[in-house]
Amino acid sequence: MYLYNVILGNQNIAPAKWCHMVDDYGNHFIAKDDISQRLRIDKEVDQNKHPQVGELPVEWASANMCCHHILPGIRWSNNNKNMNPLLLNDRRVAENPEFEQIVCYLTVSSNYKIVRFATEHRILQTYHRENEYQGCAIVLDTDAKKDSPTIIEVYAYNTKKDEYKKITVAFTENDKINTIIKNVTNKATIADMKEQCSKFKNRYMGFKILTHSGDMITRAWVVSPKYKEMVQNRLKGINSAMIIEVSPDEVGNDPEVLERTKQKLSILRESRIRSLTLCGVQLPLSIIRELRIIYVFNYDVKNDILSCRKSN
Repeated sequence: MYLYNVILGNQNIAPAKWCHMVDDYGNHFIAKDDISQRLRIDKEVDQNKHPQVGELPVEWASANMCCHHILPGIRWSNNNKNMNPLLLNDRRVAENPEFEQIVCYLTVSSNYKIVRFATEHRILQTYHRENEYQGCAIVLDTDAKKDSPTIIEVYAYNTKKDEYKKITVAFTENDKINTIIKNVTNKATIADMKEQCSKFKNRYMGFKILTHSGDMITRAWVVSPKYKEMVQNRLKGINSAMIIEVSPDEVGNDPEVLERTKQKLSILRESRIRSLTLCGVQLPLSIIRELRIIYVFNYDVKNDILSCRKSN
């Protein structure tokens, strides 16, 4: 796995380096404490592959980015309970190096207000610290960069300079990463960005998890009766799947009805579920917050698309 770290904006926001650490319970992690990110190494990964405990060796680095090559032959997987990343063995890499995964952590300082972003790759983690930064982890196979060398494009408003920027993060021909920052000059684009900025004050709503079509990444689902059987069939391969049936008339404006719905869903909080998929029914944000759900997805049955409604 190649682990890239890219900083946009204030370069002092992420001074700490990625490290290999072991907790008090003997669990191994690749961690970066200043952005509170930990990638847990599965216990089945051969410890002979582990880097030495401490700071990871650097393949290359510049002022605002660096690259580490760690744990060959592993892949990223999200815990379907809380979306925490887990690094697993991947036998495909031994057969074909093009399956080696790339993980790019992009951290954006608070002087940028993200208006929108676009990528053809998966975003499998998001994070933020209020008034300091927001970020995401973009995950792709090595061969994917041939077809799509652009990792992500970000349209953002620079709050300190009162400027609208288009930021492109992309691979170079020698497998390094380059960031290109340009002023947005198109009047229609600027007008649209101004309108989007005026709709929200929270600058930490920029990044959301993106997956491939048909991905089923959470164990907990809240579904309407119409789709319960379909979802049950789709989740047969997920251990400890939780499917809670809620009809649309159970999430109306009647306080008594909503209270009964909360009681039905209380098992999610009791089970410490932090990621949830909705299918055929919507839950009020007040209930989602009360249940302490961090990641919320909507599943579009007709188009087989999973979209992120709420992210960290």
